[in-house]
Amino acid sequence: MTNEAFRDLFQRYFEGLASEEERRALMQHIAAAPEAELELAMREQWLSFEKPDADVTAERGAVLLRSILDNDTMENKELREIRTARTAIYLRRWWVAASVMLILGAGIFFWVSNSKTNEEIVQRPVDVAPGREGAVLTLADGKQVMLDEVKDSVVALQGGATARVVNGQLVYEGRGNEAVFNSMSTPKGRQYNLKLPDGTQVWLNSESSIRYPTVFNGKERKVEVTGEAYFSVTKNNKMPFIVKVNAQTDIQVLGTEFNVNAYTNEAAINTTLLEGSVRVHADKLSQILSPGQQAQIGQDKKIRLVKEVDIDKVIAWKNGYFNFNDADLHEIMRQLERWYDIEVVYAKPVQPVEFRGKLERSLSLSQVLEGLQLMQVNFRIEGRKVIIEP
Repeated sequence: MTNEAFRDLFQRYFEGLASEEERRALMQHIAAAPEAELELAMREQWLSFEKPDADVTAERGAVLLRSILDNDTMENKELREIRTARTAIYLRRWWVAASVMLILGAGIFFWVSNSKTNEEIVQRPVDVAPGREGAVLTLADGKQVMLDEVKDSVVALQGGATARVVNGQLVYEGRGNEAVFNSMSTPKGRQYNLKLPDGTQVWLNSESSIRYPTVFNGKERKVEVTGEAYFSVTKNNKMPFIVKVNAQTDIQVLGTEFNVNAYTNEAAINTTLLEGSVRVHADKLSQILSPGQQAQIGQDKKIRLVKEVDIDKVIAWKNGYFNFNDADLHEIMRQLERWYDIEVVYAKPVQPVEFRGKLERSLSLSQVLEGLQLMQVNFRIEGRKVIIEP
């Protein structure tokens, strides 16, 4: 299909004039079209409505068009709305919202499964800065070191091992002559990166902790974790690496990369494997994971194996953004509570709505809430408390 034919067919589709055969041809072309071609079609269609505040990028155009493809396949409510004369208004308001966020430096895209455009403008909330790098290091003698503002320097000498901050990472150097224990904790609104004595790297998400020895002796390398952490484990066949999670689950590895989400206000302890192999233990049960799989351990201590996991969503926090694909409002707000150090209260039960979208963790709270507001999430602010309205 030529570019001109594609654009003409795309226009007919939006006007509700495309036949069933033309619709199928359009959906097949969208599914296989290059990003640049989708960008051009989206830009021309958009300019026929109203000039936006920011250019339509290839990524945004492709996302919207592919969402049209998904909706067309499902024959759902959004598709029926697209096929009506209200499409121009719906799309224009949606794109203005995205453009505002783009101007704010965000790069945000939201798509809610049953949303309508919210025409009400509420008062801009009091701003809260996003979380940042920082943690509390507790030494063997109980002394605490705030790592938030520490630049490259030695922060502790213990039994021959040196704890040094290097480029924003706490690194243990040297071979200690005795194993003393340190712990690192990240309060709400903080995250930090740690390099253990064996070279294993650990990324701690907000409201998390890890306890570890300053030197690994004996037959195993064992650490204890709460909250959420990402591990890149240095391989050592003679000394397996063991992560004890919330004092109830053990993860045994040789050399691998995996993520552990064990927040107490989540439904399960989720261990997701990216590379290598791990064995997850819970009570008297165990499960070996392959890359791309996740072990979920609920309150019943049973292990549920998920064979295909959205890895991008699992490690989005480590890569600097939120991934809200297939997330409900409660899941989203729990993440915001931890990262912005806020309290979320629900005035009344909210409807189950699934979101789709990504946004950078560098956004201020007001920018995030404005994005949610455009998706009909109503709220009011009282200090650091966000109250969700029906």
